[in-house]
Amino acid sequence: MFITIPPKYNIPISQEQEEKIRRSEKETAGLQFRPIYCPYCKIYLFDVFEDIRGHIAVKCNKCKSIVPINPAYFKKYSALGRYRRKRRNLL
Repeated sequence: MFITIPPKYNIPISQEQEEKIRRSEKETAGLQFRPIYCPYCKIYLFDVFEDIRGHIAVKCNKCKSIVPINPAYFKKYSALGRYRRKRRNLL
């Protein structure tokens, strides 16, 4: 479960913004994180929720590349799932 950490300093926000934060917390209550790594140097970049879609522009702190990433392409599958997909194509 993701826990929202409020800012270190007291920053006033509107009631509408606070409601959006609470709704987002409820929507992500049962979701897990998965890591995203740089496609060039394989260093850890950040975590995303498992249901994320869309594109993100990311700068790697190690190799300094700026890469557009679609998190859907960087999902990890279990070994059993790879085996099943591989066997399915052979039949």
